[in-house]
Amino acid sequence: MKTYTVKEIAEMLKTNPETVRRWIRLGKLEAEQYSRKGGNVITEYNLKKFLETTTKYAGIAGASIGALGVSGAVAGIAFNIFLQKVMEDIKNNNSQISKEDIVKFIDASIVEAKKLIIKKEELIAKKKEEIKKLEKEMLEENKRIKEYLASKQKLLETESPQTD
Repeated sequence: MKTYTVKEIAEMLKTNPETVRRWIRLGKLEAEQYSRKGGNVITEYNLKKFLETTTKYAGIAGASIGALGVSGAVAGIAFNIFLQKVMEDIKNNNSQISKEDIVKFIDASIVEAKKLIIKKEELIAKKKEEIKKLEKEMLEENKRIKEYLASKQKLLETESPQTD
């Protein structure tokens, strides 16, 4: 499971790391601390739970999440929470964001997601080439093993001269 540092969460949510630490101390955001030096570690699951209960930060996370490389699951959850809140605000005429801006953001997100898919497809193609190369090397090694076994068998079948 993906984990995040206090600093990563602070950058993602555009807040101070001390604010994130305060959330942890208050129990709003669950974290593990394996060592004092290592600091707090927040799991993807706990980040998701926090974003579900804190729509203000879900919106911020939804807007900044792609640049930080945060997992698709958290990005999707953050964006959906943000979108629900904005749609509710639009319905109540309280929104500072227009529908057009949301559509532009969604379109830009789709373009970025398609770019990521292309990059991943390219990585898959490279990995497949590596796999083929490794399979070929394995076949060569297996052939060599068979040759060694045949040589060993011939050696064992020949009579060895007796020494007196």
